[in-house]
Amino acid sequence: MENQQYIAIYQTLIQVFLTLGIGYIIARNMESIKGQLNEKFWVKQQVWDTQRLAYEEILSCLYLTKEYIDKQVSYLGDYSDCFVNIGGSAYDYEDKEYEKSYQEHIESEQRAFREKYESKSAEAERQILSNNTRQSFKNLESLFSIKSIYLAQEIKEVEVFLNDLRSKLYDDEPEQECGEDTDSFLDRLIGHHNKSGELVNEIIVLTKKLAMDDLKLSGKG
Repeated sequence: MENQQYIAIYQTLIQVFLTLGIGYIIARNMESIKGQLNEKFWVKQQVWDTQRLAYEEILSCLYLTKEYIDKQVSYLGDYSDCFVNIGGSAYDYEDKEYEKSYQEHIESEQRAFREKYESKSAEAERQILSNNTRQSFKNLESLFSIKSIYLAQEIKEVEVFLNDLRSKLYDDEPEQECGEDTDSFLDRLIGHHNKSGELVNEIIVLTKKLAMDDLKLSGKG
């Protein structure tokens, strides 16, 4: 009888040890699986963050460029209004009082232009914007060479458009031709900037679409 009790106890102990051993193995495997999942999630999160930062940098460059172009168009338009459209021609008015009043109006408009655009602070602000815009294009060169592997293949199309935009801004800006009057030249120059602005808007739309798809963001809101 005692032998049977010992055998029963022995079998129970074996079962307990086996249960504990299996539990330990399961727990160890669970921890391993958990660690692998955490590692995969961490890698995926790092890639996602790299993608997000890359798209943010591209869009920041585009919106900075848009601001630069808009201010160039405003400057040229106001200059044309003040010094070409109303101040570029001399007329002999029969009504001398009207002529005097109109001349005062011209001088007032030109003075307002100079205060707005030719003060030291205004010129410094335009120069800073110009420098920052040019630098942002340089920064994108390293982005496309290093981080493009993390982005959608269609990002190559954005890169091509950005190169075209940079050329329009810094290499292909129109110059006044021999014999061309100032009014015609300014109209042509403003038109050139307006087309560049349209290109910026197109690239923004394309980049946003790629970012939404790549980052799997909701299009709502």
